[in-house]
Amino acid sequence: MTTHFARWGLQIRGENSMSQILLIDDDYTSINTIKDILLFGGHEVTCCMSVFEALKVIQNERHDLIITDMRLPIEPDSAIDNEGGLQIIKAIIEQNILVPIIVITGFGSIKNTVDAMSFGAYDYLIKPVDFKELKMKVQQALRDRFSAFQQRIMKIIDSSRSSNTSEVQNLKPYAVARGFENLIGESKKIQQLKEEIHLVAGSVATVLIQGESGTGKELVARAIHQKSKRQNKEFITLNCAAFPENLIEDELFGHRKGAFSSAIADRKGAFEEAEGGSLFLDEIGEMPLNMQPRLLRVLEYKEVKRIGENIAKTVDVRIIAATNKKLEQEVSAGRFRADLFERLN
Repeated sequence: MTTHFARWGLQIRGENSMSQILLIDDDYTSINTIKDILLFGGHEVTCCMSVFEALKVIQNERHDLIITDMRLPIEPDSAIDNEGGLQIIKAIIEQNILVPIIVITGFGSIKNTVDAMSFGAYDYLIKPVDFKELKMKVQQALRDRFSAFQQRIMKIIDSSRSSNTSEVQNLKPYAVARGFENLIGESKKIQQLKEEIHLVAGSVATVLIQGESGTGKELVARAIHQKSKRQNKEFITLNCAAFPENLIEDELFGHRKGAFSSAIADRKGAFEEAEGGSLFLDEIGEMPLNMQPRLLRVLEYKEVKRIGENIAKTVDVRIIAATNKKLEQEVSAGRFRADLFERLN
């Protein structure tokens, strides 16, 4: 599942990617059981046990999904409030935070469930929670969240382009290390755009940016990196169109001393240089076909091997790719692997 950032075509992989989930429940058994299921599903989970704790986390962190019990203490160790979950939902809606909310309610608490849905909750689960239903609804909520991003961001940028095209175009030259601080454009629509990119940065998803040359794809990539948890690590860029086929492997993966005649010393490739940070692969559509399986393996197994080495090294790198080509057409023409496109997309 993907979403698009209109002219820049920013796409976020939602399915099969680790998501940030906030779980709120005052019952130790329940919260630990649900947490274990979500962790097993490959998600990152933050837990809170009161309304106060949850609202503090929501103000300071970004999440792809929130799961909350309806009956919660307002503060730690205080009495249970039947509308504790509603307070959280109202606060999220009032702050215009775009995140799906799944509520957990006891059997027979129909009024609370109806109230929660009317205030904007995405779905509900009834205690005792059926774990198959939990996984299904979590997956569906995450898919729909990215779909909602697509609809919202397209409206924002399309509106900006029609009302003040220069403001959108002026974003491009200001790719600064700190992210959004020096971006030109202070309209409400541009602020909304920045907020959407900020939310994307909070995800760990692989990102594919599609758009015409000169539309600011690297700007978006840098902004995602600088607003992410990887902001203090390297942001490495590699233009796949800038290297001939016989050199791009060395640029990506590096080599071992003696691997070929001019390899006089060990050399790290881009993946190792970006360890802990982000690797921006510009013009990914120009990646030679024979190199694409190696890139696919990195995305699948998080491992790289330098030229001349037999032992793979584990890498922790977020891939942000960009292209001015329509990769669907490249796949149909046999110039781009369908499985790699699926991984990126």
